[in-house]
Amino acid sequence: MAINYKIEIFDNDFILLKNDKNVLKEWQSYGKALYNSRLDFIDEVICSEYEICVKLNNTFKYSDIEKLQIEIKEKEISTRVLKMPILFDNNVDWKHVIQQCNMSREEIISLLLSSKLEVAMLGFLPGFIYMSGLPKELCIPRKANPKNNIEAGSFAIASKYAGLYSVESPGGWHVLGKMPCRVLNIPDIPPIILEPQDIVHLEEIGSIKYKELNDSNINILEYNGLT
Repeated sequence: MAINYKIEIFDNDFILLKNDKNVLKEWQSYGKALYNSRLDFIDEVICSEYEICVKLNNTFKYSDIEKLQIEIKEKEISTRVLKMPILFDNNVDWKHVIQQCNMSREEIISLLLSSKLEVAMLGFLPGFIYMSGLPKELCIPRKANPKNNIEAGSFAIASKYAGLYSVESPGGWHVLGKMPCRVLNIPDIPPIILEPQDIVHLEEIGSIKYKELNDSNINILEYNGLT
């Protein structure tokens, strides 16, 4: 399905594409197509739910807009399906989530394991992964008082998203567990291994398996046999 969009050019520095419909999956395809195109006048592509920002370099010419539109129209996008191992630990956030959702811990975990999540956005904190598809029963507001430090690899929920903290950082999401596989390859550009439109199925693991994977320093693609 084609999406109507507006193009705005800002001083030959960047292009902003604005989505006039809330059709996330197809819109992400546009962003992914532009990123994968490796067009020589593009330095960076940042895709959110409603906008795609294309950072330009000094080789850009106004006529290149046509090349950009061709890439959007013609690129075929493949979708990866990944397992994401999660140790559902005893984080203090569980108490609040259980109260807010009016469900037991076991019911919440069961819902998460049966969910089909999809990588929606990357950022705004470095390496943070937003995943859509969170069951409506688990859509609860962010914390009123964020924590100063959330451990890298923390799996959390807030609003309509599940999320993964790739690096240690402040945060206001409700942490439910830990993911032992790396999702960053530094100094690669981009450093985040996952991409928008990746499908994610959570897989519950125990503490022994968590330690084994964490000690191995394996990344999420290697865990899924995709390297």
